[in-house]
Amino acid sequence: MNTLKTLVWGLVRPSCPVHGAIKRRALSTVSPKTTTPSAPQGSVVPGEVKVADQGLNSFALADTDPKNHRPGDEGKIFKLNKDELKKVFPETLAGGFQRILFGRRRPPPVKVTPHWLELVKKDQPGFVIRKQAIEILSTLHCLSKQGVKDGKPAINCPGFLLDGAPGTGKSTILNHCVHWARSSGEWIVVFVPDATYYVDGVGVFQRDESGREILQASHAMQLLQQIINTNREKLAALPTEGALAKGGSKNVAEAIDNLLGMHIIQREEAAVSTCVNVLDALRTQTKFPVLLAIDEINALCGPSKYRDLEFQPLPASAVVLARALGRFQDAGFARGVVVGAATRTGEYSNIPLPSFGARKPLQVRGLSREEMRAYLAYMNASGDLFAPVTKELLDYLQFVTAGRPRDVEYICSSELFNVGQNNAPKNKKVGKFFARTFGGYDGMILPPTLPPVALR
Repeated sequence: MNTLKTLVWGLVRPSCPVHGAIKRRALSTVSPKTTTPSAPQGSVVPGEVKVADQGLNSFALADTDPKNHRPGDEGKIFKLNKDELKKVFPETLAGGFQRILFGRRRPPPVKVTPHWLELVKKDQPGFVIRKQAIEILSTLHCLSKQGVKDGKPAINCPGFLLDGAPGTGKSTILNHCVHWARSSGEWIVVFVPDATYYVDGVGVFQRDESGREILQASHAMQLLQQIINTNREKLAALPTEGALAKGGSKNVAEAIDNLLGMHIIQREEAAVSTCVNVLDALRTQTKFPVLLAIDEINALCGPSKYRDLEFQPLPASAVVLARALGRFQDAGFARGVVVGAATRTGEYSNIPLPSFGARKPLQVRGLSREEMRAYLAYMNASGDLFAPVTKELLDYLQFVTAGRPRDVEYICSSELFNVGQNNAPKNKKVGKFFARTFGGYDGMILPPTLPPVALR
């Protein structure tokens, strides 16, 4: 046991606290240096950015505009701007990234003590660009051009399904795809960051006359508001047909605005049907490519927490909005693609995955050793990680987390590697997370100072 404590202590404690602090300050203040096309062999390519320190503490930054990401950007760090993320993702981010950057997606129904992780709020977020993200982005770019030259634009693709163990970065890849599509300006994007929200029994709902279908007016109005906020110009170019044209609306954007401008009683009565009609209009149109991105997508294929009038459980297909979103999982778009990420945690983790036209899901595994090294170096340079990157640190984290980005974030945010730097609550000197998390950890074992034992 003493040998194990000594080993872990040796991994997390730099040789000299003063030298470590100076090194961190130097890394955080060095201005990135961009190479020129005539750089000598062995240097980074044009557009690639590295910190001055080479070796284990070096990393490369990708372009800050995701529409410029290319296959060569795999393994680079995509640095994010929190203010920009709020504009790009009015629906909030998918997965645990939302919790790390902004806290809970929705306030709990009762007052609870926030978890320390919700108080971290990283200032300089970023993530590693994964291989699966590059594959999807490259395919989406090609699909958006399909049939355009012939005047018959169409997309014949069942979509992409991301699967893997919890915390491997499936939701982050989905966020990357949504960010890319909205940055390109070509796509109509419908983003559902948590499909379980539609089947969890949350919020006000109604039943139809038979009692076997669930109508969620508040969910429908919220979804329509998000769709119009991020795609107004493109929706204004889509003429209304069928049920959407009955109210005198000339285009889809006007139909949504008319609904949101109604009296609250009329709005609740027409919200669900209007939302379903808007989704059907996006399914049949061919003027713009449509991306339907759904996190926790397998929750739409299983049970729900709603019950009928006899208090018998209802499947997710009985929820009108869940059924409307799930109908596209078998290539239901004329010119659109579905990108979904499965949930492998909670009550919906064991629900069978949707078929997606019998296409095999993309398996997302943990970060490779090189990807983890680059990400740790980025966190160290931005001040999120106290300890510099060492071979022992990489070995330890690779063994403990199996490369899962979520676990890497949790461990680094809890300041496991700041132990021994005189970081006790009364003499805290460095590490910004301590003040925000009120300690960050409870009962962490510090180096023992045992009194001498008298020998008998």
